[in-house]
Amino acid sequence: MNATPELVALNFRKVFKGGSAQPQVFLCRRRTLVPASQAASLEADEHWVLKLMGSVPSIELAADGVGSCFAKMLGVPCPCAEVCEVDLDALTTAPADVRVWAQPGPAFASEWLVNTKNPASLYDLSRVSNSALFARLHVLDAWLEVLDRRKPDGSWNLLIDTTTSSGTFVAIDFGKSLTPCFGQVISGAQWIDNFPAELRELKASTELAEGLRLLSDMLDADISSVVDAIPAAWINEKQRQAVRQFLLDRRPKVAGRLAKSAAAAGGMT
Repeated sequence: MNATPELVALNFRKVFKGGSAQPQVFLCRRRTLVPASQAASLEADEHWVLKLMGSVPSIELAADGVGSCFAKMLGVPCPCAEVCEVDLDALTTAPADVRVWAQPGPAFASEWLVNTKNPASLYDLSRVSNSALFARLHVLDAWLEVLDRRKPDGSWNLLIDTTTSSGTFVAIDFGKSLTPCFGQVISGAQWIDNFPAELRELKASTELAEGLRLLSDMLDADISSVVDAIPAAWINEKQRQAVRQFLLDRRPKVAGRLAKSAAAAGGMT
């Protein structure tokens, strides 16, 4: 994810159902630099799911961006994510009820995965071929303090990619995370691990160990580079510093607590 958008929104295409952020599908075009002239050029059109400014507090866009970046670094299945530039011309192509609240500026953009479905039940999630990777998702969610992997209504912030017969899970929506950094502390407890108990039963100890290793091996500079790439329109500098410090301080706590609990359950040595 780059703070300077490489995607430019062109035209509204459809409402993408689900979530308080009211995501919208837009036709976008990628901006690149031509080496010879260093002039901006535009490549082929692509469809992306955009969370526009104005839909939710912009700090949720920042949390989404951070979560998506670290998901890739920990090997958690997640749609590709970028920052997309949305101007007034692009917003005029959206329906009137969207234009009422949508604001121009950088949007959180995620790859539009057409061949996916929402899990109807825990049974659907138990059948995916990559269920062992729920362990890595647990590491990530515990680190970021994700509060709603399973939402209050019982639905999941997960998708199932149906391009294979058994399907694979894909993690989406990290917007309800990093809340202590933004003055939105949900609990007075020093440690919150809200990862659903149902998913803990599906994870594999080997993948938990690998997720913890990847987290421990992550360089402080890599963490800072992700935080530094958050657009200034989404967070102020005080919040940016709070996010960076939260991630650095919480990382050893996550590794220690998850490894200890897994060892107590006989899952890691």
